[in-house]
Amino acid sequence: MSSESFLDNFFAWLSSDAMIGIIDFMTIALLLIVGLTLILGIFEKIGILAGVALLVLFYLAHPSFPGIESAAPSEGNYFIVNKNLIELAALLVLWFFPTSKYFGLSQLFSTSKPAKLATK
Repeated sequence: MSSESFLDNFFAWLSSDAMIGIIDFMTIALLLIVGLTLILGIFEKIGILAGVALLVLFYLAHPSFPGIESAAPSEGNYFIVNKNLIELAALLVLWFFPTSKYFGLSQLFSTSKPAKLATK
């Protein structure tokens, strides 16, 4: 366990021998669910919420705060913002601008008329 945040005890519990198998399975399952909901355009809001929850946990496990020496390898030198926060921001954009109204399976199963793209 290499977490360096105020949630050290929580992440130590998650990575304990009793929990690690469950957490590994749940992480893989949630990543698949989030990916499928966003790609297929069904249950997009649920996928976004699950993705945001995962990204917050990933960020809090190894925050890129100044003065924290990370034992885990990183992809660069970050100052507060890292790739997890960028991905989280992208999910929030999808929350406010749902693309499944225009593209995706939920639009096909909708009983209302399909949404039209704004054109000039």
